[in-house]
Amino acid sequence: MAKEKTVFPALQTVSANPAVDYARKAIHWWLPVLYALISNAFYLRTYDSAQVKITLVQMGGLVLVTLWTCLLSLEGKKAFRRGDMVFLAPFLIYLGYIVLSFINVPYKWLSVDDFVRYFVYMAVALIVIREFDEAAIARLTKILVIGAVITVLYGVVQIADTRLSSPELGIMWDPFRWRSAFGPRVFSTYGNPNFFADFTLIFFFIFVAQYLKTRNFLYIPIIIADLACLYCTETKGAWLGFAIGFGIFIAIYSVFFLRDYYERHKWKINAAAAAVVIGCLIAVAVFAARRMQSVNFRVFTWLSSWEMIESKPLTGTGVGCFKVIYPSFRRPQIFHIEGKHNTETDHAENEYLEQWIDNGAIGFGIFLWFALFTLVTGLRSLGESTRVLARTGMRAPPQAYDLLGYLTAFTAMMSHGICDVSLRFVSSGIYLGLLPGLVIAIARGHALYELHADVAPAAKPAKEEENKAAGYAITALQIAAGAAIIWFLWKIFRDFAVLQDRRYEDMATPDFLQWHVAWFVFGSVCLWLAWMFLRLTRLSRKALPLLLMLAMIYPLLVFWGFFRANVNHNLAIYYSRNKDWDRALHYYWLVNKDDPAFVMAYYFRGNVYKDRFDMTPQYRPEWGDSGNVARTDYERATAEYTALLKYAPNYVQTHYQVGELYMKMYDYQLSHGNAAQASKYLDMALGKLNLYHDMDPVFPYTYYHRARIYEVRGEFDKAAREYEENINAPGCATKGHKHETPEAYIYMGLFKAQRRRLDESEAAFKRALELDPNNQVAKTNYQVVENMKRLGGGAPLSQPSRPKPAAPVDEGVHITLP
Repeated sequence: MAKEKTVFPALQTVSANPAVDYARKAIHWWLPVLYALISNAFYLRTYDSAQVKITLVQMGGLVLVTLWTCLLSLEGKKAFRRGDMVFLAPFLIYLGYIVLSFINVPYKWLSVDDFVRYFVYMAVALIVIREFDEAAIARLTKILVIGAVITVLYGVVQIADTRLSSPELGIMWDPFRWRSAFGPRVFSTYGNPNFFADFTLIFFFIFVAQYLKTRNFLYIPIIIADLACLYCTETKGAWLGFAIGFGIFIAIYSVFFLRDYYERHKWKINAAAAAVVIGCLIAVAVFAARRMQSVNFRVFTWLSSWEMIESKPLTGTGVGCFKVIYPSFRRPQIFHIEGKHNTETDHAENEYLEQWIDNGAIGFGIFLWFALFTLVTGLRSLGESTRVLARTGMRAPPQAYDLLGYLTAFTAMMSHGICDVSLRFVSSGIYLGLLPGLVIAIARGHALYELHADVAPAAKPAKEEENKAAGYAITALQIAAGAAIIWFLWKIFRDFAVLQDRRYEDMATPDFLQWHVAWFVFGSVCLWLAWMFLRLTRLSRKALPLLLMLAMIYPLLVFWGFFRANVNHNLAIYYSRNKDWDRALHYYWLVNKDDPAFVMAYYFRGNVYKDRFDMTPQYRPEWGDSGNVARTDYERATAEYTALLKYAPNYVQTHYQVGELYMKMYDYQLSHGNAAQASKYLDMALGKLNLYHDMDPVFPYTYYHRARIYEVRGEFDKAAREYEENINAPGCATKGHKHETPEAYIYMGLFKAQRRRLDESEAAFKRALELDPNNQVAKTNYQVVENMKRLGGGAPLSQPSRPKPAAPVDEGVHITLP
């Protein structure tokens, strides 16, 4: 009997199941399109100009993961084999650790954003390694390059706009509302020069590798434009990453691609590479000297970050918890550098420190593992693919150049992460998963799915009645999944029409352009994805993929709500700046309806109620009242601050604001003859002010309020100490450092005068005038004290006017439109 021929299962790219082929095809197209959209999309109606990119990662990433899980469920038990884990393990284990970290975080809502990002990044790496074959990688590279070219060219437009525009002649190159938001610094579609710098850094090496691969001279002007954009971002960390990345690029290219030529001209190549690296380091030093403030900010943030690591070194605080916990560790120098007290530092300015803070030594070790695994695998593959060059003198295969570009881009990106947090933001962080995934996929030579046998396990015969019942159930699920997809499509189109708001006839030219581009991109993408899922629904004859598509709808609604909340927050800011408080409050309520953890909305509403302080009980649903229960502004403010502290216990100046609220209640109760109640609120105020002082020993109004409390209690020595510490700044722990302001000396002078310590009072007012000779309050009181000394009395002392000490956080580039 003849031996039956064995067919090796490798490279079988066509499945017997059409749903499998269609799902894989959808993944091959959607992933590169998603990355191009993230690179180029911006939407100025949101409060955060990067929100559209965040939403694309959240919703688009969920769509991608759903497509992949549907594909895996359709393939069944043969989706993975044991040998696959060799290449997937570092990414899969890191992903699993991120999930465990998120499960254990104490403030989950505020950690959702970071968790989703890192989940999507690692999922992308897994998807690329398993599903992207040679043709898919080629398509992905092409689309990435096209998207990058568009982004770089818009950066060139901004370079021209910031340097060649002439408003007098009506010449403006950049048509959009956010033009010149960072002065001469270029940011393209990224809303921030640092993030755009990271993008140009990554794609410089990809562009160069593609040029070496194709010898297409069209890459030359793009490479030059990319470098010009990188320079004009004026980002020091990016040049550091460029220096390290360029050195690695030259080393890899020389050793693996030039070989004999490198041996003959080693000193020339090394000298040229060293000159470029040294030049980049000089550029870093020059930019640092121009803006030492950012260097100091990083140093003090790193010192605080290390103290955070020491608090939980092994397991970390949990993914995305940095911004919640950091205020307790922030150093007072940061307040001097920023010149503000109501801003929030979200990240550690160093990806490696923040990885350790979030995930502890265990998670940080896994993070380093997948990074080193990527480097070692890529270098080994380059060695194998270019070994033939030493014998034949032929050019390296095309895949080797792709590998060169992606590998060096990854090293440059990771080098930039030493002094920047671009990986924490979706615009450039999305490449944390994609680049390693591509390195492993190209190094392998085949997608993992190509190495699997396409033989489904034999199904057990079923009775005809069972087959019929199962068929009806599958059809019902198909109808349900299709209906859910159509309903969701209708909902987001309806919502987007509301968010777009204006009619295009009423718009200026930039708004007119953006309005149409937004509708075109939104409509095209949504309709395409809906059609993709509807077709997959029709092809799927298994229950699990249909259930996965149904399960996708709820998180999509949540992420879409985050986007709506950001637009409504922008509108709320607009109305609040125009003093239209009722409309501002209305939109702030809509914010938290869609995003319960958007803490700034609670903070703003609490501040509005505290400042207004209407103590007449009223039932006003538009002010947040419910259940037909009348409330005062004190009750409303207390409810807002309590809700805020549940999500972010140390959010900017919340403790100070609550302390000020209690001070107002003290005055209110005292004016109504309730001395006992007033004393209770005084104690509560002191507790909150002490808590805020522990986090911010720089803010002067904390000292003034505490001094007033001690004066009311008759503890004048403690009150005097508050005024002195406000000036002498012991909390800053810096020798010779003082917080000398005219206002600080005026308050001290008033206190000394009331205690009849007239010499000290006179000296305080005199110092205030030395700091500000035109300060009328200091002049008046100085004369009054002189009269008191000469005549033993005098007119009442003039009180200084106090500016409002706190306001809602307003950081970054935020373009507010009506």
